Amino acid sequence: MCLGITLAEGCLHGYAKDSVEASAGQNVLLHFGFYFKYNYTLDNIYIYWGKEIGEDLYEVLVVFDGRDLRISRQGALPSVVGLMSGNASLLLNNVTNSDAGPYLCDVTVTTAEKGKKTIINRKLKTHLDIIYANTYKRGFYGVIFSVVFLMFGSVVLTMAVFYIRSRQAREQMQSLG
Repeated sequence: MCLGITLAEGCLHGYAKDSVEASAGQNVLLHFGFYFKYNYTLDNIYIYWGKEIGEDLYEVLVVFDGRDLRISRQGALPSVVGLMSGNASLLLNNVTNSDAGPYLCDVTVTTAEKGKKTIINRKLKTHLDIIYANTYKRGFYGVIFSVVFLMFGSVVLTMAVFYIRSRQAREQMQSLG
């Protein structure tokens, strides 16, 4: 029976990606899915998303308590409609380098059986890696390509001028001689 307080019988299952990579400025989806063995309504679900700022210390990003949605980070969008199908993922819009780090999603489902209330909980962590260098690398490779192209172009142009002048000099010497 799944209505006990422990998860040993596996009534609430959660799954998340271990790590997500993105570049600064992108929108990122932090995946968290869950499956609950019994029927539930939105009133039975409590969702908490936090960003780790210290050991077991989290900055609150989003809290959904079954009725109200509180968002503390601008651009953080959970799918409340998705909760009914087990999707507690969080969309972070326009991530910055400071968004990198571990995140925690805590899903709690409350059930009522014969007048008693039982709380079943599942926590999973995911990690967001911001790739700082992507925009830098793109610009850096463009500079390298431009320099190589200009150097190659200079060499070809110099060789063409040298060839044309040496040909003109030979033609002048043949016409004199």
